[in-house]
Amino acid sequence: MGTLSEKWIESMQRAAKKAKESRTPFVFDPVGVGASNYRTDAACRIIQAGTPDVIRGNASGIMAPAKVAMTTKGVDSTADPEDAVQSAQKLSKKLNNSVVVSVKEDNVVTQA
Repeated sequence: MGTLSEKWIESMQRAAKKAKESRTPFVFDPVGVGASNYRTDAACRIIQAGTPDVIRGNASGIMAPAKVAMTTKGVDSTADPEDAVQSAQKLSKKLNNSVVVSVKEDNVVTQA
């Protein structure tokens, strides 16, 4: 997601919407989500604009959009990656997409 400003968020929302309209697959990596309410809200707005085909993130990057309580330290997750797998399953089911919890060994959750 990078350094956020309202213009960046609006641009990412437009890009997500356009990708969905044109059926262009895309991956969203919500870096730093959970570190602040602003970043979490921005990620949720982007996801809502056009559901990504894949969401890939560390534990907090997956748990925050799934609305699961956790803690972070900057862009690093302090959550147990195994706890994020349940969040990934919840998020994948809700969005009907694939979710990757990126750790030493990635966990991929997808809706068939």
